[in-house]
Formats: sequence, structure tokens, C-alpha cells
Amino acid sequence: MTYVDVLCRQLTLRIQVIGDFRRKRESGEYHEYERFVQAAARAGAFGLDSAALVGSSVVLSTILLVLPESLDPELPHATAINISGAVGVLLALLVEGRYRRVRGRVGALAGELREGPS
Repeated sequence: MTYVDVLCRQLTLRIQVIGDFRRKRESGEYHEYERFVQAAARAGAFGLDSAALVGSSVVLSTILLVLPESLDPELPHATAINISGAVGVLLALLVEGRYRRVRGRVGALAGELREGPS
């Protein structure tokens, strides 16, 4: 699950970088589209991807953390499955935190580029 989370977040950041770069130009075929997408993002149009990505990883990892204990007979490697679930929850949250920090830095960089050199 963490592999997919990291890939999805990397692709989202690439899209943001491309959009920010194109938006810094005041003209061009897609300038109005980029401004519209930015406004839509501020309105929360793209918020469900975070909920789906992080939510599914946390829920599925939590199931791995809890399920082996409730089965009868208990699975032979229940402890390993529990540990895997705990690590999955932790990594999902760490990936999301890192993504949000990098996204903020990329947004700040785009703002600096629009303003020009100081």
C-alpha cells in the first residue's frame, strides 16, 4: 500500500509543478485553464483523493492490525501480520505528512517565481 501511496503523491506533485510553472506565465493557451484549476483546488475539488488514498491505506492496515487476533484458529504468523499493519498505518501517515510539506514548499516556490527576483 505504501508503494502506491508514494507513487500517487509523486505524480500529484509533478502535476502541481507543471501547473505552477505554466501558471507563472501570464499568457498562453492554457493560462485561463490553469487559473481555473487553481481556484477549483482552493474550493476543495481535489480533496477526495487524499481521503481515498490515506483513508484506504489506514483502514486496510488497521484491519491487518486487528483481524488476526479475532480469527479462530489464530493464524500462525499473526504477530508478523500485526506488525505489518502497524507499519502500514505509520507509513501512510508519514507519506501524507511529507507530501503536505513538499506541496507547501512547491506552492511557495511558485509564488516566488510569480513575484520575480527580490
